[in-house]
Amino acid sequence: MLGPEEIRAWLIHLREERKLAPSSLSPAIGALRFLYRVTLKRPWSDEDALIRWYQEGADVQSNLPKLAIYMGHVSIVSTAYYLPFVPTIAALASERFEKHLGHVLGGRRP
Repeated sequence: MLGPEEIRAWLIHLREERKLAPSSLSPAIGALRFLYRVTLKRPWSDEDALIRWYQEGADVQSNLPKLAIYMGHVSIVSTAYYLPFVPTIAALASERFEKHLGHVLGGRRP
């Protein structure tokens, strides 16, 4: 059984190496999402990658196109629409902001 990392790598390979358009990937992603959620009764979590990137200190913004591909979106604008609604991710983003720029707003030193 393929896990999230293998599926993500495969989708990125199709997009980057095979040069498939996002619209060509959408049916495959929809089928995978159905397989996991309905047939296998397993979670298909799109937010796990974001949480991991924040925890690892990765550049989340530069990774958003990868997440868009994984979610089956044609554009990262569609992906970004959902991000503010995930409480865990909002908390991690707020913590990162506070760590790096909190001194600007609160007067404390970095």
